[in-house]
This record gives sequence, structure tokens and C-alpha cells, in this order.
Amino acid sequence: MDIKSIKIVDPYSTGSFHEVINAALVAIGCSLSKKVTIVMGKEAYRSLQTTIQLNNIRITSTIHYKTYRTVEGDSKIAAFIRTFIGFFISLKEYLIGSKEELILFNYTNQFAFPFILIINKLLRKNVIFTLHGELELQKEHINGIKLSKFYRFIYKICLTHLIHNSNCLLLVLGKSIRNNLLAIFPSISDYIIYITHPYFIPSSISKLNDNKKMIVGTIGTLNDKKGLEDISKIIQNISDYINNNIEFHIIGRVSSTDKQNIPLATLVNNGKPIPIDIFNEEIRKLDLIIFCYPKDSYKLTASGAIMDAIVYNKPIITYHNDFFDDLMCDSPSIIYAENYEEVSATIKNILNNTIKIEPDYSKTIEKISIPANADHLKNSLREKGLSIF
Repeated sequence: MDIKSIKIVDPYSTGSFHEVINAALVAIGCSLSKKVTIVMGKEAYRSLQTTIQLNNIRITSTIHYKTYRTVEGDSKIAAFIRTFIGFFISLKEYLIGSKEELILFNYTNQFAFPFILIINKLLRKNVIFTLHGELELQKEHINGIKLSKFYRFIYKICLTHLIHNSNCLLLVLGKSIRNNLLAIFPSISDYIIYITHPYFIPSSISKLNDNKKMIVGTIGTLNDKKGLEDISKIIQNISDYINNNIEFHIIGRVSSTDKQNIPLATLVNNGKPIPIDIFNEEIRKLDLIIFCYPKDSYKLTASGAIMDAIVYNKPIITYHNDFFDDLMCDSPSIIYAENYEEVSATIKNILNNTIKIEPDYSKTIEKISIPANADHLKNSLREKGLSIF
């Protein structure tokens, strides 16, 4: 039996922000209900339509779109204004929502979160809050008076006290994230569910290049928190091979300051934001993808970058972290390294044919697929007893 109606509310996204996960949640929503309402900013809506078209997503549900104007830009001021506006959007869409529908916030507004939890203790609507990278604030030390410290306080109050008896659920994008969040807030076990970060599977899996050079690369934003220092050391360690035997590509954002640390790397689009179609095509060119994220990262947030490596069936070398370990537990062909020296040595061994990698991510791909996630979410909602079917 389908869910009667789903309303997906995005009170924050702009442009290509979270474009894949936004489209994936829409696809899951359409798999669960024939009646779907989507509320989001105009630029985010355009990006959603592009992502749906590029991934050949077939929509059979009746979708009603409601768009609003918001402030674009990556500055802290723009982000705060979007958050401020998002408070009113979130509260309005919650208040006008029906008890017969599922209200899914695919991005949780920090200001609206506690108000909705309190009000819903009385109204008893069916609400899900999706939690993303903002959860990382719960384990970070924040110095001084900062807005992020205030946001962390709001989440702590919500997850420690307000979530109880609210008829609301928390959705995270990985089993490991659920487990790590429960380690901090053990009392929310009845209110938290998870899916495995959903992703779209290309119709054709790319093959390794016929290029005589091996193309090694990273995907996604590259900065200190994403292992920039170790990537720089790896490039230095294999510098004798670069140009003649190896090309090292950075597919993602890199700040002007950070570019100075990787002079031998090829920066796709000069380290600036890359349109999704070009981004995907650049990934297809890679022969090997490496991740050097710190081992204590990705405890409370998911990584979309590794999904791109998986769905394009690319060999992967990475450090361990909780999210990767859980996601890839059924894919033994992934290569783990303990430090940048091991990564460098492995690259050289692959180049010299001492090691041969034949990726098999079939079980992981099944786990992140839209149908598998839709089924998992539907079963989780039934177990929680939501009156939406």
C-alpha cells in the first residue's frame, strides 16, 4: 500500500547545493506515493529538474511544485538569510500540512526545528526531519561566540528533550551515522531511522581509459578537512611519474589559497564549481580515485563523493572512516591505506602492474539504489506506526 501523500519541504537549498540527494529523495518520495508536493527555492528547482533529466528518472506520480525566491550565494550572510527565511517557510508548510500526509523536511531548519517539535506534541502530524552535515557540530569544539555554537545548542535541546513524544522522526543517511548519533543521544532510539545515502545508477558503467597515462584523481571539494595536506604529499611522492606516466586530476572545488599546495595537479574548471554533466564526464576519465579524509571524519554525516566512485565502478584507495567502512562492507575490492605513504606506494604498484584492481561494488550499488532505499524507508515507517498508509 502506498503512502497517501508526501510533501517534501526544502527550506534552504539553492542552485546545485545537495542537488543529487535532493533529487534522490524526490525519486524515493515518488516511489512511495502517487501524490507528491515539493516546496523549494527557484534555483534549487531548476537544478532538481536538470538532475532528474540527466539521470533519466521516470516520474509516474502527480507532482505539485511550489517555489519561492531566496538569496543565492555561498557567503555566511547569504546562508544566514536563507536560514532565517527558511524558518518561516518550514513553519508555514508544517502548519498548512495535513495529518493525512507525510511531511518530509529534506533539510532541517535550525530555527524551526524546536518549534515544530513542540507544536507537534499537540497536532500529531507525521513529520520527518532529515539531518545532514550539521550533526558534525555535536562533536566539534567551537571557540568563541559563533552562530554554529548556537545551532549546536538548538540541536542538543531538540535531541535531548523536545523530540520525545513529538510524533516526529529523524532521518539520517547511513546506519553508521545512526549508531554514532545514538552514542551521543541514546534516548532517541525510538525516533531515529536511516536509509543508505541514495544515489542514481548510470545506465552504462564506464570502462578504464585507453589513455597511455594512468589518470588518478580526487572528487568533491578539497580542503584541509578533506585531506588536502595528505593529497599534496601523495602528489609530491609520485611527482617523478606525473606528466610521463600519471595525470593527477582534482574534480571539485579548491580555494585560491589551497591551489598553491598542489601545483602539479590538473584542476578541472580551475577548482571552481563544475556543472553536473561535466562533473560526471570528468569522473568517467579517471582510472583511480583516492580519498584521504581524516579517520575521525564522517561519523555523523554522509559522503556523496564516494558514491560517484562507486556508481562509475572506479578503483578506490581510501583511509578508513565509519561511513566508508559501513557503506563498503560488502565490497572487498576497495583498497584501504593507513597513511599517505601507503597510498603513494599503492599507486606506484598499480602503475607497475604489481597490483591489479577489479572493482565489484554490485552489493553496495544495490544498497544505495532508489528502489532499495524506498523499500527500507517504507518498512521503517511501518515499524514506527505512522498513520500515513
